[in-house]
Amino acid sequence: MRRLGAILGLMTLEVSLMTPRVAESATRPPPLVIIVMENKPASKIVGNASAPFMNDFIALGVRFTNYEEGESKGPSLPDYLQLAAGSSCGRYSDTVEPGDSEISTRCTTTLWNQLEKSGHSWGVYMDGMPSACSSAVTHDDPATDGQYALKHNPATPFEAVFGDQALCKAHVLPYTSLDPAKLRDVSFVSPNICNDMHGSRSTKWTNCRSGTSALIERGDQWLADRVPEMLANGAQVFITFDESGTLYAVAAGPGLDAGTTDDTAYTHYSFLAAVEDRFGLARLKAASSAKPLPLSSFPPALAVQSLRRR
Repeated sequence: MRRLGAILGLMTLEVSLMTPRVAESATRPPPLVIIVMENKPASKIVGNASAPFMNDFIALGVRFTNYEEGESKGPSLPDYLQLAAGSSCGRYSDTVEPGDSEISTRCTTTLWNQLEKSGHSWGVYMDGMPSACSSAVTHDDPATDGQYALKHNPATPFEAVFGDQALCKAHVLPYTSLDPAKLRDVSFVSPNICNDMHGSRSTKWTNCRSGTSALIERGDQWLADRVPEMLANGAQVFITFDESGTLYAVAAGPGLDAGTTDDTAYTHYSFLAAVEDRFGLARLKAASSAKPLPLSSFPPALAVQSLRRR
């Protein structure tokens, strides 16, 4: 039934994408959504029957077959910092506080500050976070049957974001605040530790045990329930993982050729460079020398590609 649900969701998406839409402005790119999953190399996802949606998503977009984390020097937190600030900011552990002083001293600005200053809309959407700009390091959330973790948040660890509470509360939000029909220019989505395939040793959450196929199925279904509506509303969606060597990295949406591959070497810094180039922003730290992911080039009509079934 899970496989059937994923297929039916994508078939519904195909029909919606073939429906004519009002043309976007030639000077305004489509909304961009990045969703970061956890701790799985591409080899654990591609071809895995426990991840039907993510494998079908490959046929819808461009698969980057040589995409890795920015620096292989730590667990989750450094990778989220890389995506937001172009650096691990001196932190190679998951120990973190809101507005963390060491992180903030080494990384005084972020992509989020750049977007805000340049007048572009953005949101960081955290599955299971108890409130906007929460100061919680972890939060067990019955509503999402999992745990929110600050170490998977690419905004609140920075004083440049957390120190401005009005900014933080307007932009760093529980995932329930995301409206697929009213997407901001850039949306960063982090599922909770069960929905992102990170998993736990605890048995208090459903299908959340680390190293199990049930955990992969749970994360895949979470995406299947949400991504098609984002795409149907004209977004470019990029799905990847935080760490573990060569990563699943696939982008689909307006201007991206369905069913294609790109074997260029890219990293998390390539994603940051692509977003900064997209909006004419200065590149931060290691993003300055990174080859950007090809997400910024799209035809003036911004026509949505039809889904090619495999």
